[in-house]
Amino acid sequence: MLWKSLFAALGCAAALTVSAEAVRITPGGVDRPLISARSGEKTIRVKVEAANPDGLTLDLLACVYGERNPVAKVLKVPAKAETELRFRLPSVGIYDLCLIARRDGREVARTYTNYAVTPAPDYPRPDDFGACTHFAQGKGDYRRTFEYMKLAGFTRLRDDLPWSGLERKPKVYTISERIEKMVDIAPNYGIRPLLVTGYNTPAYKFARSFPTTGEQRAAFADAVAFAVKHFGNRVTEWEIWNEPNAMHPVNDYLPLLKEVYPKARAANPGITVISCGGGGAGGGPGGGMIVPILKAGGREFMDGFSIHPYMSPSDPDFGYAGYKSPIPRVEVRGVTRYLTGVTANNRKADGSQISCWVTEIGWPLEHPAARPDPVTEMKQAVYFARTMLLFRSTGSGTKVFWYDFQDDGIDPKNKEHNFGLIRTDYSPKPSYQAAAFCAWALRNRAFAGDLHKGAVITGPWNADRKALADGKLKIYQYGRGGDAVVALWAGDNRRYEVEFQLPFPYEQAIAFDWQGRRGVLPGKLDGNRIKLPVDFKVQYIVNKGK
Repeated sequence: MLWKSLFAALGCAAALTVSAEAVRITPGGVDRPLISARSGEKTIRVKVEAANPDGLTLDLLACVYGERNPVAKVLKVPAKAETELRFRLPSVGIYDLCLIARRDGREVARTYTNYAVTPAPDYPRPDDFGACTHFAQGKGDYRRTFEYMKLAGFTRLRDDLPWSGLERKPKVYTISERIEKMVDIAPNYGIRPLLVTGYNTPAYKFARSFPTTGEQRAAFADAVAFAVKHFGNRVTEWEIWNEPNAMHPVNDYLPLLKEVYPKARAANPGITVISCGGGGAGGGPGGGMIVPILKAGGREFMDGFSIHPYMSPSDPDFGYAGYKSPIPRVEVRGVTRYLTGVTANNRKADGSQISCWVTEIGWPLEHPAARPDPVTEMKQAVYFARTMLLFRSTGSGTKVFWYDFQDDGIDPKNKEHNFGLIRTDYSPKPSYQAAAFCAWALRNRAFAGDLHKGAVITGPWNADRKALADGKLKIYQYGRGGDAVVALWAGDNRRYEVEFQLPFPYEQAIAFDWQGRRGVLPGKLDGNRIKLPVDFKVQYIVNKGK
């Protein structure tokens, strides 16, 4: 099916349209949702623009993502300016939609998009699942964005509160209407905002792109204190300056913290002040920003610190080799263990430990010509789930914000346009579906252990027999007893067959693939063991009683 492979290759853009005459078919958009909860009957609205609409009809073909055989068809629906198409989708998952316009049976235009069916959001959504939004930049519809974030399991967002908008004239403070609305509406969807402050303001003259004089630092701290007081308990998580990479941690950034922290906490003692803003080499995973600050006594001027440990195009399991770094590789578990150890050895005077926040991490889709092995839609989807599962497996409680929730543009060659889980037209990528099902499966279950003990790699592929011991093959348990869930994947992106023991009775086990489609478990072996093929995509085995 050529149309499927073509759409997958160009999937970083919005709906792809091919037309033989002046006919345009537009699915998606703020008012044409392509995401809903629960399987069953679905209705989509399609905008049809034609110089001559007479005699036009629409067909719809729906296939499970990446498969060839349609699971739903709608044929010969008379086209209108806004055409409704009704069809049934059999399960949770993401689907490829092909829309075809015909005149007298002859195809004149076709468009491709995706439709996501998520689990119902009636479960305890993960407290550590966050996403970055760009409402402060004028992007995004509040209610549609928050609805889709809720359906995908997110409970947190991160957005900007630029100093340049907060204080355009000295001591005259203004909160933008978009940020005010965002903060007001988000809680209705069970989402709590984190605001990151920073960026120079035209109210003062700066020699550098950062406040470096006592007057500038005091002015910035006063502006932050105003915002903290203004929002009260509506915003209790504040990040101080985004990626101050050009500034010296101790000479430039720490003096700012010393000015901001006491004023912000005086405005609202219940807030969490997060330092570093993802600054430091490589986004700070080796402690390039936080370690010098802690050594200089900065622990008393923060409650947490943030990193931006981007690893693309490498995978989250093994990442890339560290360069002049205290960690050998920049990968999720190693970074988290190292930084948790750093903070454990640098407690505040009251004995509390500062927390590590990942306020940006993500994998942008890459154009097929970018590299021999580019980041594809499927890789982005898989890496989202593996990232969240790996962070949870550290037991650190790290809050993780995916960058970002929605694409910033439609140029497939522009990296900054292609980080999103949904496209600019609000259509879902496979990564959106991976997020939604990972959230449903993981919930707030604590990591309960690695099930590789007693597991055996059996073949039939000529696989690495040390993959279990080396951590390449993951068999992770979250939750205990009747609440246990198992997630499996091959971190080295190879294919294995593994035999292992389930942590709950075989008869209670239900298998799901990465997107939430039910699978069939192989027959039970002695000792409540099963044998499964495992590859780079995450599989879940859930206790059906839960």
